[in-house]
Amino acid sequence: MILRRVITSLLSASLIALALAAASLPATGDESALSDAMRGMKVQLKLLNEGLKGPLVNEPQALAALTELQVLTIAAKRGDPPHLDGLAPKRQRTTRNAFKADLARLLQELAAMEIDVLEGHPEQAVARLRADLLPLRDAAHEKFE
Repeated sequence: MILRRVITSLLSASLIALALAAASLPATGDESALSDAMRGMKVQLKLLNEGLKGPLVNEPQALAALTELQVLTIAAKRGDPPHLDGLAPKRQRTTRNAFKADLARLLQELAAMEIDVLEGHPEQAVARLRADLLPLRDAAHEKFE
């Protein structure tokens, strides 16, 4: 119980640090900045998967990839989804809100995976990756690409 509180406190501090790191990134108001963040996320997902593979988990690699994914997700939240131009204002707002809500869900999954790795349960992180995170990514790609 105490360990969980310590880890929760550390994660809270990490999220604050991530928000500060993301704030230092260029604003993502244009599609090229969002594309850069998404490409970075793709690379980090591969590194995360590699870090969690096999019997010998590479915990530092997995944690570094999770941190980078969180930073890139926060950076993406600063922008708008692609293809908003031409939509009616109400539709723009609902599309933008859905986009940001999906990114918030992604942050939740990444934080849960980080807790799994930090508490010595990388198999749970792998299960979340396959059952939750990848389907979330795929559904978002269908909605916003």
